[in-house]
Amino acid sequence: MLRSCGFDVVVASNGDAALAAILSDGADGLVADFEMPGLNGLTLSRVLRGLRDYAVLPIVVFTGSGEADPRLIPLRAIPELRILHKPMGLREIASALTEMIPTTAAGFGVGTARPRVLVASATAAA
Repeated sequence: MLRSCGFDVVVASNGDAALAAILSDGADGLVADFEMPGLNGLTLSRVLRGLRDYAVLPIVVFTGSGEADPRLIPLRAIPELRILHKPMGLREIASALTEMIPTTAAGFGVGTARPRVLVASATAAA
């Protein structure tokens, strides 16, 4: 679905696969489930923030947890990260990514190149 919004999408079924894909092929943004097998969205975000090349990678984490869930507090402290609560629509995800990904990333907004976004979720659909 994000492909129809102008993104080149790669899907990973868990946090470990997402990290491997980003380290191998790079990404302009990440959409991650807060709760998924392997590295969860929080741990994956923290690992990426600890790597120089991904210190400001735009990250959208989605969750079924309510705003008051104390497990979300550490996420709020991570720069360049947005939290979206289920149910959220494609438009919300695409809007967050568009606002966060620099227009120079992969030629975004410049012509033919599309920003590469990795979607990490056990139930992901591009």
